[in-house]
Amino acid sequence: MSALSVGSLIGSLIQTFQSQVTKDPFMLLGFLIPILLIWFSSMGIRLVARRTKVDSPPTMEQKREKFIIPRDFFNVELEQIKDSNFERYLVPMESELRYLKDSYQYFQTLIKRYRKYSSMASSSIKRRKKRGEQGRIDTFNEILNLYNRVRKLQFNTVEFQEEAESE
Repeated sequence: MSALSVGSLIGSLIQTFQSQVTKDPFMLLGFLIPILLIWFSSMGIRLVARRTKVDSPPTMEQKREKFIIPRDFFNVELEQIKDSNFERYLVPMESELRYLKDSYQYFQTLIKRYRKYSSMASSSIKRRKKRGEQGRIDTFNEILNLYNRVRKLQFNTVEFQEEAESE
């Protein structure tokens, strides 16, 4: 394409545009309204940006003003950790471990009781056999309940370990 043909193409486009505008002058609004919206919004943003002030250093009154730190969970924990006050954590750990120790002793008792009822269930006397079977089932249910409680404690401990490892 030569420069002459490009020029004639542009000239014909301008003439077509002029004829379209003379036929329908509202066609310009389709172009003009978005351009005006962009222009006005950019001017508004510039004016707001000029009015905003950069923070200045605090005044003496602001420096003297006492800032009250809220006593929420995080700040209380932070103070205790800074003071190396770990007693708050040791007491629940101790009670949990004591519970585990008591649970183990109770488990040993339940195992003895289960074995006793198992031997009673194999008895030839009907009443004793029935009592042994029922006692064995009840004891086994108690063992399962105890195991589930200990397992919940274990899962809580595992969650704490996972949090510590992820940090």
